[in-house]
Amino acid sequence: MTEESIRQLQHFGYTEDEARFLNLAALHSGYFTCRQFNTYLGLERGGTSQRFIEKVVVRKHVRFERYQGQEIVYHIRCLGIYNRLGQRDNRNRREKAPFTVKRRLMGLDFILAHPSCRFLAGEVEKVEHFLVQRQLDIGVLPRRHFQSHTTEQSAERFFVDKLPIFLEADSPLVHFVYVDEGAQSLEGFKTFLRQHQPLFNALGGFEVVYVAAERQWFTK
Repeated sequence: MTEESIRQLQHFGYTEDEARFLNLAALHSGYFTCRQFNTYLGLERGGTSQRFIEKVVVRKHVRFERYQGQEIVYHIRCLGIYNRLGQRDNRNRREKAPFTVKRRLMGLDFILAHPSCRFLAGEVEKVEHFLVQRQLDIGVLPRRHFQSHTTEQSAERFFVDKLPIFLEADSPLVHFVYVDEGAQSLEGFKTFLRQHQPLFNALGGFEVVYVAAERQWFTK
């Protein structure tokens, strides 16, 4: 998060706090709830959050729907928001499946619960951290190839799971967060570990945080 990106969002008429939250939610999740905005500001439900929600809806910066018929979830889809953040190609604008939405919201909850940590935002910042600051080889980064449906070209993307990665002050350790949104097995976690193993090996020291909606897999 840069001060320039905050100023860019304030051009839309948002306060500094509102712009900071929008920046955080857009880059790390694409989705958010009113509860999460209140958590970010340290507020209970009230007029402040209601005014913010009215702004993002009236300006058509979000679309909203009831997630599984319950809590209202807001999706930051407006290209103008991502353009202001220098993230025109950010895929958080795309609609996600319900379980992916849940994973994104859980990931944002984790980020909001750790305000003193520095979270790497998006593919570019993550790749830059490991290649430039850590001086690692690009071959150790988790990646996936995507084939175009209209051309023969393919694209290579890194950290496509968009799971949180964070750093703590005065510590060289990198922390990787795996968010289990309610899977009925540990296969997804195994895949995550396998895909990240070359990076783990190259780092030497690291921490993996397993975050889940239920405790059933914690022991295993």
